[in-house]
Amino acid sequence: MLPRLSSRRGQESAPFELLVAVIIMVFVIMVGSYALGEMEKQTCRGRILGELQKIKLSIENISKGSGKESLNIYVPTCLNADKLEFKLKEWDDPQICSDLCGGSQSLCTLLYFTAGRTVDRGPPEEVEWIWSHSECVKISINTTFEEQASNCNDFGDETCSADAESCEKDYQLVNFKSPYDPDAPAYETVYPIPNGSYTFIGKFGASSAFPRICAYRKTT
Repeated sequence: MLPRLSSRRGQESAPFELLVAVIIMVFVIMVGSYALGEMEKQTCRGRILGELQKIKLSIENISKGSGKESLNIYVPTCLNADKLEFKLKEWDDPQICSDLCGGSQSLCTLLYFTAGRTVDRGPPEEVEWIWSHSECVKISINTTFEEQASNCNDFGDETCSADAESCEKDYQLVNFKSPYDPDAPAYETVYPIPNGSYTFIGKFGASSAFPRICAYRKTT
């Protein structure tokens, strides 16, 4: 009689043990998926920070008179976002400039990355901003990016002006720097920097006391 009773108890406990095993397995899967997702986010952010440093150093070098800089700009598509942009903006805030650039300067130039997710295509469009990062670009606040092809003739007549809606030539100028607007947050600046292959050429001379940069983007 005792062996039969023990067998019955074992049969009754089996569903409970199976339920516990399933719960543990689901928990392990959830934790593993979360850890994998966080690892992918960190990897993505590392790639973005690498791109920011690359752009920052190229702009700083060319503004100091290096003559010519070439680089490829690529915004990594990750973070589950559909709005990913690099932007260069003048900033007039002593606290922000001091925190990011050091010293006591009240004006500075910052390179931003913003990642957002469209939640309502509107109009008006609504975007949930999920991550951002900024780097201080140590250049004169008066540094300009040329927009007119007549001022940048390094590639002859194969250059379109920055405001051309379409360009059938080999290069188009890009104005990296957004105009200063004290009321606009960083993510609403006018000029996002487009992906592409770039050649930076500095223009220095008696005609201008401040650095002028021709940023050529290859179109073909």
